[in-house]
Amino acid sequence: MQQNNVKGKPITIEQTVSKLPLRDSTLLLIILCALSITASAAGLSIRRSLKPDLQSCYLALLGAICSISSISIAALELSSFNTASLILSQAAVLLVIVLFRLVLNSPPILRRSKPNLRGAVPLLLILAAAAALRMPASNYAFGGQDQGIYVNTGNHIAREGKISLTDPMFAVLGGDAAVGEHYLKYNYNWAKKDDNGRWSGVMLPGIYVSDLDRAELVPQFYHLHSLWIAVCSLMLGQEYAVAFLPLFGVLLVCAIYLLTQALVLDRLTALMAALLAAINPALCYFSRLPVSETTAGLFFVSALLFYIQSGGSSRRLLLMSAWCFGALFFTRITGFVFVPIALSILLYRIALTKNQVLRLNLFVYGFAVLLLFGLSFLHGVLLSFPYTTEIYRINLGYSGSLYSLLFVGIPIAAVLYLVSAALIVRFSSQLRRAAVPFAKHRRGIAAACILSYLAVTAVLGWKLAFSDAYLGDTWLDKRWHIAGGGLSGLRRFNFFVIARIITIAGLIAMLFGAVRVMSRSAYSSRFMALSAFFSAFLVLLTLKKHSTPYLYYYGRYLVSEVVPLALVLASIGFATTAKLIKRSAPRRAAIAIIGILMLAPSALYAVRQSQATEYEEVYAAIKSIDGTLSKDAVVLIDKRRIPSVQVATTLRLTFGRPTFIIDWPSLHSQGLRNLCRYLESKGLEVFLVSSQGGWARSKIFRKSGETELVITELKRTLNDGLPGDFNTITNKIGVYRYSPPEDSVTGG
Repeated sequence: MQQNNVKGKPITIEQTVSKLPLRDSTLLLIILCALSITASAAGLSIRRSLKPDLQSCYLALLGAICSISSISIAALELSSFNTASLILSQAAVLLVIVLFRLVLNSPPILRRSKPNLRGAVPLLLILAAAAALRMPASNYAFGGQDQGIYVNTGNHIAREGKISLTDPMFAVLGGDAAVGEHYLKYNYNWAKKDDNGRWSGVMLPGIYVSDLDRAELVPQFYHLHSLWIAVCSLMLGQEYAVAFLPLFGVLLVCAIYLLTQALVLDRLTALMAALLAAINPALCYFSRLPVSETTAGLFFVSALLFYIQSGGSSRRLLLMSAWCFGALFFTRITGFVFVPIALSILLYRIALTKNQVLRLNLFVYGFAVLLLFGLSFLHGVLLSFPYTTEIYRINLGYSGSLYSLLFVGIPIAAVLYLVSAALIVRFSSQLRRAAVPFAKHRRGIAAACILSYLAVTAVLGWKLAFSDAYLGDTWLDKRWHIAGGGLSGLRRFNFFVIARIITIAGLIAMLFGAVRVMSRSAYSSRFMALSAFFSAFLVLLTLKKHSTPYLYYYGRYLVSEVVPLALVLASIGFATTAKLIKRSAPRRAAIAIIGILMLAPSALYAVRQSQATEYEEVYAAIKSIDGTLSKDAVVLIDKRRIPSVQVATTLRLTFGRPTFIIDWPSLHSQGLRNLCRYLESKGLEVFLVSSQGGWARSKIFRKSGETELVITELKRTLNDGLPGDFNTITNKIGVYRYSPPEDSVTGG
């Protein structure tokens, strides 16, 4: 190992890698991807020929993504996330798989087939269009909202190799009570000592205080989405931290195609689903905005796809399905919604089949899904305790200990699953006989379910928009003025929001497709899985979280599950409607008209919103600020006419700079002078960031630099249509260095 001749300290692998030029760092990313894809293909025994088809390529890619995800999570748990640990761990996994394959020569997971290159052209064109509408992704290195927290957290993980951080200002300000009080007031939303010692408040939006005495902070959310940002930030640079997101968006389109094809075994219907997904404006938008919806949607649709393709008999496809569910659970905390639905589907399937091997496979698969959920919950308790506490205690009303839920609740759920499966196997013949009458009337039952849902939707929509039931509600009335808003409020009811996202024609086709899929669910496990997940989430987002304040941002709660499955159902409904028309000429006309009504509005809005990228210039502006600072700088942020919280979040997490938001009217000249002197006495160089040009005339600050903070945002649409126009706000920000020739403060 080489030695640093100046300081005599060893140079680590991580330090060497961090100094590599971008070209060499990109090569390391290529090596990591190659190792993971090879390990995936070898472990799953995908093909023995050199002509893989789309299914083989997709399976290998998802296996590689899940492999990198698992290694990244493990590295984060060990606080050793870095390039060396990722590549060496992936190489070790590949070595183990190769040794295992030499011992166990298992057959290929997929049947051998000759690739249809000519038939692949339409799909490749659709995927190319999808990629064009999803690039570039927004490098939203700006605090305040969820997407900024994800990006800044990813950059922090890439820089530090761990999730937690410490506020250095606590130790610095400990000797001055007045300064410390000002710091807490304007830099922490709320802070107090908590009895459990793990959640003591909130610093900046999305940054929790895990221990106030030790000044320990932890970013919000589960971490797999941020880990993918960290992988790209680590190997491509912070400028390309969200480069993976358009790829995941295109893979989601591919997954929707494969899922539709696995359901109806019709390539044209699958192509229609892929086309609808490729140009869907909501899916395009969230493939560019770095929130976790696209990542979660990819894992969810893939998990459902592999489960359906397995038929319950392919253990490796069931393994891939469970693995994707696990990745979903580590991406978002909502695993507690998925698990009951998945286990219910499996119990229903176990009741229908007489095959003992199939029953065992499904039972073990269910346990694997439950185990992975338990591991994700443990991850949340260990590394994101404040966020997990907030979701379970505040949103779900759970008042007990998270540890009791982890070590008692989940084992009880496993026992209940075991007992339920045993009882179902014991009485399976009686259950099958009881299901016969329902199977005979399956079409009528499916239609009745859809009509009942529409009736409930009409009642709830009227209650929201035309009654005083929600007047006074903090969120629906006072915040967004939806309650009692008439047609304006009705348009923001989720059923109508779905119509705005997939078009009215798409919504009608979706309902026809839902009737067809639900009517076939009585005897088809493939359709049962789709209809169960879609129905559950549609009902949940109608009864529980039934309103979308504006598009697209709050439409995110529909994007991961409901919209992808709605597009699958819409394509099935479209094909079903076309087949009902017997004569060829009317059929062609109907297909053309319905197709235009479904595709044209989506394509229009997708193209309009792709003309600009939100917050694309923000990272460069804040990086320019960071470039003017010295190594031991502390950054004072004048909160007047500047998004101080957002800038402070980025400087802290992405660039590792200690910040101090100041309120000039309350601090005044004397207080600022005392603060700067105090910080300087602690060996820190003081810099001030402000949009107030008067600081240039100050006698104690010298201007060091200037930048333009350009914020480009998609206009919010509350009522009519979908957004497509952008707002641009420009702030000139000056950077000033504390350098007092005189004992006075003027300007500002």
